[in-house]
Amino acid sequence: MRLYGLTGGIASGKSTAARFFADRGVPIIDADRLARELAEPGQPALLEIARRWPGVVAADGRLLRRALADLVFAAADERRALEAILHPRIRAEAARQAKALESAGHVYALYEAALILETGGERSLDGVILVSASAETQRARLAQRNNLSPEDARRRIAAQLPQEEKRQRARWILENDGDVESLREQVSALDAVLRGLGP
Repeated sequence: MRLYGLTGGIASGKSTAARFFADRGVPIIDADRLARELAEPGQPALLEIARRWPGVVAADGRLLRRALADLVFAAADERRALEAILHPRIRAEAARQAKALESAGHVYALYEAALILETGGERSLDGVILVSASAETQRARLAQRNNLSPEDARRRIAAQLPQEEKRQRARWILENDGDVESLREQVSALDAVLRGLGP
C-alpha cells in the first residue's frame, strides 16, 4: 500500500480535501484526531503536557486546547516542546494504522497532517499532496472560522513553512483559492491518478 501525505497551511482547506478523498473511499489517517486522542485525560502525553504547562489543564483533567494554542503559537520554543511530546506518539500510531490498512488490501491511504514538511515527515511517505491557498485567503478563513484577530491569524500562518517552499517540496498541488467544487474536481482527478486510472 502507498501512503501519501496530505498537508496544507492553516485554513488552506486540507480537511475539506481529506473529506472529499474519504467520500471516494480513500482511508484517512488524521494526525489532528490522533493528537486529540493522545491528549485525553489519563494519557501519558497529557501528563507530560500538564507538567510543562500546568495552566492548560482544567480541574476535571481535560486539556484547555485554546490556552495551549495561545502559548505554543506565541513562541517557537514552546511549539517545539509540544511537538516533542506529541509527534513521536502520533507517528507510532499512524504507522500502526497504516499497517492495518495495508493488511485490509487498500491501494493507498492518506496521512493528513499540518506539519508534514516542517518535520521532515515526507521522508517516510510515498509523496506529498499540498492543498494551497494564498495568505489572504487563509487569513479570511481564519477570521471567519476561528474568530481570530488579524495578529493571531498572522502568527499561526507564520508558524508554518512559507507557501513557496511547500509548493517546491510537494509532489501534487491542489489549488484552493476558488470555490469548493473546484477543489472537489481536483481531488477526483488526483484520486484517479493515485489509483492508476488517470493520466
